[in-house]
Amino acid sequence: MPARKKPVVKTTRRAIASPSRARMLRPARATARQYYELIEALSEGVVMISRTGKVIAANPSAEAILGMNAKEIEASLRDDDRWKIFREDGTVFLPAEIPLRRTLRTGKGLKNVVLGTRLGGRTVRWFSLSTQPVYAPRSARPAYVVASFEDVTRDRKSTRLN
Repeated sequence: MPARKKPVVKTTRRAIASPSRARMLRPARATARQYYELIEALSEGVVMISRTGKVIAANPSAEAILGMNAKEIEASLRDDDRWKIFREDGTVFLPAEIPLRRTLRTGKGLKNVVLGTRLGGRTVRWFSLSTQPVYAPRSARPAYVVASFEDVTRDRKSTRLN
């Protein structure tokens, strides 16, 4: 039995050389300014925190959602008495179990962890939080953790009403 011939695919020079086609084939390359604008535009809060607890960056949504500026967020994270964080069942996270710290300790990101807190003694607020470790070059441990979060208090209240 004769071997089957593979079909020949012909391309035209024009199809390969098309500037729009070339743009589609290569990945987008954002500038540092564009990344900054991307993070600034998000409705979700985003913070980057170092292993030592220093807030490296926080977008305006993070500050608005938490009602704190970056320095106040940093201070709150260091003061476990001021920042009681609890699970949906009401049990309090131990300091080492807090998602940001857990990601720094284990190097494993977390997705959509629902947690509650009383920020500054106010009423309970609920958040959906995701974390991702960031490694320095040649480091086995995360140097930073990036956390993104949104306030889901209203969603929880409407769910209880239905």
